[in-house]
Amino acid sequence: MMADSGPDAMFVTGGTDLYPNMKRRQQTPKIVIGLAQLKELRRIKGKLKEEVVLGAGLTLNEVTDDARIQRGYPAV
Repeated sequence: MMADSGPDAMFVTGGTDLYPNMKRRQQTPKIVIGLAQLKELRRIKGKLKEEVVLGAGLTLNEVTDDARIQRGYPAV
């Protein structure tokens, strides 16, 4: 995707950094490539109490609503 779009493209998942920067014209990509629907970025994997890997595309609600997280990390 990025190779086809050139150097003026940027990836975005949640947009919490990119979109405000675009409003202030601090970043001005000509092409924005959305990654929010990639399943690989929306996973929670690993064993509780050892190592849990949270995908970069997860929302806070998805993390806090996950039964494994609630069981293993009740403070979350």
